[in-house]
Amino acid sequence: MSVDKAEHQGDVCLGAVTVSSEREATITRLEYENQWLLGGISCITHARSMSGLFDSLVALLRPLIGFEQATVLILDEKAGHLSAKISTHPGFAGSTLALNDHVARAMQGEMVRLGDPLDIGVMTRLSPQLRPLFGSALLMGLDVARQPMLLLLTHSDSHCLDEAAGHCLARYRPLLDQALM
Repeated sequence: MSVDKAEHQGDVCLGAVTVSSEREATITRLEYENQWLLGGISCITHARSMSGLFDSLVALLRPLIGFEQATVLILDEKAGHLSAKISTHPGFAGSTLALNDHVARAMQGEMVRLGDPLDIGVMTRLSPQLRPLFGSALLMGLDVARQPMLLLLTHSDSHCLDEAAGHCLARYRPLLDQALM
Protein backbone atom coordinates (compact mmCIF):
# COMPACT_ATOMS: atom_id res chain seq x y z
CA MET A 1 0.00 0.00 0.00
CA SER A 2 1.35 3.42 -0.88
CA VAL A 3 1.99 6.12 1.72
CA ASP A 4 -0.63 8.41 0.13
CA LYS A 5 -3.32 5.72 0.27
CA ALA A 6 -2.48 4.92 3.90
CA GLU A 7 -2.65 8.63 4.84
CA HIS A 8 -6.02 8.95 3.07
CA GLN A 9 -7.42 5.94 4.95
CA GLY A 10 -6.14 7.43 8.21
CA ASP A 11 -7.84 10.75 7.40
CA VAL A 12 -11.12 8.94 6.65
CA CYS A 13 -10.95 7.06 9.95
CA LEU A 14 -10.11 10.24 11.86
CA GLY A 15 -13.06 12.01 10.17
CA ALA A 16 -15.40 9.18 11.16
CA VAL A 17 -14.19 9.37 14.78
CA THR A 18 -14.73 13.15 14.82
CA VAL A 19 -18.30 12.80 13.45
CA SER A 20 -19.00 10.03 15.96
CA SER A 21 -17.68 12.16 18.84
CA GLU A 22 -19.77 15.14 17.76
CA ARG A 23 -22.86 12.94 17.48
CA GLU A 24 -22.25 11.50 20.96
CA ALA A 25 -21.80 15.01 22.39
CA THR A 26 -25.08 16.11 20.79
CA ILE A 27 -26.91 13.05 22.13
CA THR A 28 -25.48 13.63 25.62
CA ARG A 29 -26.51 17.32 25.55
CA LEU A 30 -30.05 16.49 24.39
CA GLU A 31 -30.42 13.77 27.03
CA TYR A 32 -29.35 16.30 29.69
CA GLU A 33 -31.85 18.86 28.38
CA ASN A 34 -34.65 16.27 28.34
CA GLN A 35 -33.97 15.14 31.91
CA TRP A 36 -33.80 18.75 33.06
CA LEU A 37 -37.11 19.53 31.35
CA LEU A 38 -38.88 16.49 32.74
CA GLY A 39 -37.86 17.54 36.23
CA GLY A 40 -39.00 21.10 35.59
CA ILE A 41 -42.40 20.24 34.16
CA SER A 42 -43.68 19.21 37.57
CA CYS A 43 -42.66 22.62 38.95
CA ILE A 44 -44.58 24.33 36.16
CA THR A 45 -47.74 22.29 36.73
CA HIS A 46 -47.75 23.21 40.42
CA ALA A 47 -47.36 26.97 39.94
CA ARG A 48 -50.31 28.86 41.44
CA SER A 49 -49.78 32.30 39.94
CA MET A 50 -48.34 33.99 36.86
CA SER A 51 -45.35 35.02 38.97
CA GLY A 52 -44.82 31.46 40.20
CA LEU A 53 -45.14 30.09 36.68
CA PHE A 54 -42.67 32.67 35.35
CA ASP A 55 -40.18 31.86 38.11
CA SER A 56 -40.47 28.12 37.33
CA LEU A 57 -39.97 28.69 33.60
CA VAL A 58 -36.92 30.88 34.24
CA ALA A 59 -35.40 28.32 36.63
CA LEU A 60 -36.00 25.62 34.04
CA LEU A 61 -34.64 27.45 30.99
CA ARG A 62 -31.81 29.59 32.42
CA PRO A 63 -29.28 26.72 32.73
CA LEU A 64 -30.12 25.45 29.24
CA ILE A 65 -29.98 28.80 27.40
CA GLY A 66 -27.57 30.83 29.50
CA PHE A 67 -29.46 34.10 29.87
CA GLU A 68 -29.18 36.31 32.95
CA GLN A 69 -32.48 38.23 32.88
CA ALA A 70 -35.91 37.42 31.45
CA THR A 71 -38.88 39.71 30.84
CA VAL A 72 -42.33 39.12 29.39
CA LEU A 73 -43.74 42.16 27.60
CA ILE A 74 -47.34 42.70 26.53
CA LEU A 75 -48.36 44.55 23.39
CA ASP A 76 -50.20 47.84 23.89
CA GLU A 77 -51.41 48.52 20.35
CA LYS A 78 -52.88 51.94 21.19
CA ALA A 79 -49.60 53.18 22.67
CA GLY A 80 -47.56 51.51 19.93
CA HIS A 81 -45.14 49.64 22.19
CA LEU A 82 -44.79 46.66 24.49
CA SER A 83 -44.75 47.09 28.27
CA ALA A 84 -42.95 44.90 30.77
CA LYS A 85 -45.46 42.63 32.53
CA ILE A 86 -43.14 40.46 34.63
CA SER A 87 -39.37 40.25 34.93
CA THR A 88 -36.55 38.64 36.87
CA HIS A 89 -35.14 42.12 37.53
CA PRO A 90 -37.33 44.62 39.43
CA GLY A 91 -35.80 47.51 37.51
CA PHE A 92 -37.60 46.44 34.34
CA ALA A 93 -40.97 47.52 35.77
CA GLY A 94 -42.34 50.28 33.56
CA SER A 95 -39.83 49.60 30.77
CA THR A 96 -41.13 49.64 27.24
CA LEU A 97 -40.00 48.09 24.02
CA ALA A 98 -40.59 50.12 20.87
CA LEU A 99 -42.32 48.49 17.95
CA ASN A 100 -39.58 48.27 15.33
CA ASP A 101 -38.50 45.78 12.68
CA HIS A 102 -36.77 43.49 15.20
CA VAL A 103 -39.78 43.35 17.49
CA ALA A 104 -42.21 42.91 14.59
CA ARG A 105 -40.18 39.95 13.30
CA ALA A 106 -40.15 38.36 16.76
CA MET A 107 -43.90 38.91 17.20
CA GLN A 108 -44.47 37.12 13.88
CA GLY A 109 -42.64 34.02 15.10
CA GLU A 110 -39.03 34.62 14.17
CA MET A 111 -36.32 34.11 16.77
CA VAL A 112 -34.43 37.43 16.84
CA ARG A 113 -30.91 37.56 18.25
CA LEU A 114 -29.40 40.95 19.05
CA GLY A 115 -25.66 41.13 19.64
CA ASP A 116 -25.76 44.68 21.01
CA PRO A 117 -29.39 45.74 21.59
CA LEU A 118 -28.62 49.20 23.00
CA ASP A 119 -26.77 50.26 19.85
CA ILE A 120 -29.86 49.72 17.72
CA GLY A 121 -32.21 51.44 20.18
CA VAL A 122 -34.47 48.50 20.97
CA MET A 123 -35.28 49.50 24.55
CA THR A 124 -36.77 52.87 25.35
CA ARG A 125 -37.32 54.43 28.79
CA LEU A 126 -34.61 52.16 30.16
CA SER A 127 -33.04 53.37 33.38
CA PRO A 128 -29.24 53.83 33.34
CA GLN A 129 -28.66 51.08 35.93
CA LEU A 130 -30.27 48.53 33.55
CA ARG A 131 -28.15 49.38 30.51
CA PRO A 132 -25.26 47.07 31.58
CA LEU A 133 -27.71 44.11 31.47
CA PHE A 134 -28.15 44.51 27.70
CA GLY A 135 -25.00 43.11 26.13
CA SER A 136 -27.00 40.65 24.03
CA ALA A 137 -30.64 39.64 23.76
CA LEU A 138 -33.05 37.09 22.35
CA LEU A 139 -36.58 38.14 21.36
CA MET A 140 -39.35 35.61 20.82
CA GLY A 141 -43.06 36.17 20.37
CA LEU A 142 -45.28 33.96 22.51
CA ASP A 143 -48.33 32.33 20.99
CA VAL A 144 -50.88 32.79 23.75
CA ALA A 145 -54.61 33.31 23.32
CA ARG A 146 -55.02 36.20 25.73
CA GLN A 147 -52.80 38.91 24.33
CA PRO A 148 -49.72 39.24 22.10
CA MET A 149 -46.63 38.78 24.28
CA LEU A 150 -42.89 38.87 23.75
CA LEU A 151 -40.21 37.08 25.72
CA LEU A 152 -37.01 39.10 26.12
CA LEU A 153 -33.93 37.27 27.39
CA THR A 154 -30.77 39.27 28.08
CA HIS A 155 -27.16 38.74 29.03
CA SER A 156 -24.66 41.39 30.08
CA ASP A 157 -21.98 40.09 27.69
CA SER A 158 -22.18 41.21 24.09
CA HIS A 159 -22.99 38.38 21.67
CA CYS A 160 -23.31 35.84 24.53
CA LEU A 161 -26.82 34.80 23.52
CA ASP A 162 -25.71 33.25 20.26
CA GLU A 163 -27.27 31.09 17.57
CA ALA A 164 -27.05 27.97 19.76
CA ALA A 165 -28.97 29.75 22.55
CA GLY A 166 -31.59 30.85 20.01
CA HIS A 167 -32.01 27.30 18.71
CA CYS A 168 -32.34 25.98 22.24
CA LEU A 169 -35.03 28.55 23.07
CA ALA A 170 -36.86 27.74 19.82
CA ARG A 171 -36.95 24.04 20.76
CA TYR A 172 -38.79 24.89 23.98
CA ARG A 173 -41.19 27.40 22.48
CA PRO A 174 -44.14 24.94 22.54
CA LEU A 175 -43.53 24.39 26.26
CA LEU A 176 -43.55 28.16 26.89
CA ASP A 177 -46.69 28.68 24.80
CA GLN A 178 -48.57 25.89 26.61
CA ALA A 179 -47.43 26.99 30.06
CA LEU A 180 -48.54 30.60 29.51
CA MET A 181 -51.98 29.79 28.05
